[in-house]
Amino acid sequence: LALYLHDRGVQVFVLNPARVREYARSLGVQGKTDKQDSLVLARYGATQPVRPWMPERREVRELKALIARHEALQEDLQRELNRREKAVVSGNLSVLASIDNLVKALQQEAARVRQDIDDHIDRHDDLKRDRALLQSIGGIGEVLSRHLLA
Repeated sequence: LALYLHDRGVQVFVLNPARVREYARSLGVQGKTDKQDSLVLARYGATQPVRPWMPERREVRELKALIARHEALQEDLQRELNRREKAVVSGNLSVLASIDNLVKALQQEAARVRQDIDDHIDRHDDLKRDRALLQSIGGIGEVLSRHLLA
């Protein structure tokens, strides 16, 4: 919603809900109704220093989406590998073949998404430069540098 509104020229403020709740408590507001919430938010905005929200750059949002997809694939792959361990005990070759097919497909898709991540970073000079700087630090390799960039 914040991104949608920002893209349409609306000035957006994204507040920390815990801070607003503490502010409400400092005013003695006990209940929680829409009317009370709107009054607290209006008063908070009028009396507290708030800055307009700025979205992350598009290339960073796209990188985060690619990394989230890669992580989901890795989780799915691990689940299938765990299932394979259990299936070995049963000795059912049909089940093992099905799992192996899925494992292979997940590995291929994870590799493709990983390549998409690297290509995305290489297409954006600032991301590419920052990644090189990160990887110049001992102990930071490809995987960690991707996550730190995002």
